Amino acid sequence: MKYVIGAIIALVPSFVLAQTTGLGSVVDVKVALPGCVAAVGNGVSDDSTAFQCHANYVSAAGGGVVHVPAGTYYFGGTVVIPQSVGLEGVGEGSVIAQKHSFTGTMVKLRKASSLRRIKFTQEQPALAQGWAPYPDYDFQIAVTQDRVIVEDVMLLSPTNGISIRSDNFPASLASVGQIYLKNIRGQPLSTGIVIDGALDIIRINDVHFWPFWSYDQKVADYMHQSAYGIRSYRNDNPFFSQIFTFGYQTGIEFGASPGGSHPPVTGITSRPRIDGFDCDSCLRGVHIHADYTNGVLIDKMQFNAHGPNTYAAIQIEANNVSASISKLDATHSAVNVVRVDGDYNYVLVSDSLFRDWNNSGQTFPAVEVFNGPNSRAQVSNTFYGNGHGAPFSRGNVATNLIGPSPGLF
Repeated sequence: MKYVIGAIIALVPSFVLAQTTGLGSVVDVKVALPGCVAAVGNGVSDDSTAFQCHANYVSAAGGGVVHVPAGTYYFGGTVVIPQSVGLEGVGEGSVIAQKHSFTGTMVKLRKASSLRRIKFTQEQPALAQGWAPYPDYDFQIAVTQDRVIVEDVMLLSPTNGISIRSDNFPASLASVGQIYLKNIRGQPLSTGIVIDGALDIIRINDVHFWPFWSYDQKVADYMHQSAYGIRSYRNDNPFFSQIFTFGYQTGIEFGASPGGSHPPVTGITSRPRIDGFDCDSCLRGVHIHADYTNGVLIDKMQFNAHGPNTYAAIQIEANNVSASISKLDATHSAVNVVRVDGDYNYVLVSDSLFRDWNNSGQTFPAVEVFNGPNSRAQVSNTFYGNGHGAPFSRGNVATNLIGPSPGLF
């Protein structure tokens, strides 16, 4: 019986389905609607007007889904997804493409909207010595209001990937929250995800940033110098899990908002949780450089450093920071594994493995606390090996059940 029903539905035009009770929540962007032309999907024609019209049509009907069949849809302008409307493709066959003739945001998501199963591409300069991506692109995807879902999205080659912050931030008290990102992959070239003005929980799960677009050494050199996987500023109680970044200068950054006229909105990340983070071929794993970043919990992190200019797996350059780190497996750092610079910082490290640090040969200890007489670090239940002649710790560092294990390293 289900095959008969499916055959009957297949014979009904999409614009009829769009107005049928029980099926009215789905329209096909390649099918014309009253007042809306059909998208072409040939990678040449500008389909942004068709997408916007279909999204507005669904919104006026009370909400639903704009279905994006396989094809390459060029956008010459921003498409705003209204409240309670979803934009859903079929996976990487549904491509939204951006040329450098338009540098604005491709898709802007409003309250309770969603974006699923779509691949985004962006035109970049030809590879040459001293290569860098076009710097004038805005973020391809902008989450600007609450309760938004972005899932199963490929960010193939954007300068900047996803922005989570209000259009009016920080000029007003507008904020975002209750955002869910899942299965985000690609090769954002400068910034993958940025979060600011988030006053309710953000959940980011299953991120895979890898050279999906280019393995070229010129691209790798730029990213090692300038690229960030995730940048978090004013962000209350976020959850990050199963994050993988390859070839970035910094995997996850906790910084300070740039400021504004409303200090209650601007500020720092409070009580972030990282559960499962692998920063491979990175210069720095987690970087905290905003005073009063508090309650940082990091569990199950791997850090494989890149090159002689590596910073550290965990680097704190701030005051009044509290962090608890467990199950950290770090290797090949040119300097420290955990580096704490500033005063009134309190750091706990446990159940970890420190391998092959101080590759610079400049006697950097695995754990170092400096420039702050009131800062403390405590390391327990940790094995280490091959510090290239450097001590395990320096500064106000207490150790318990710490042991060298050269046979394992």
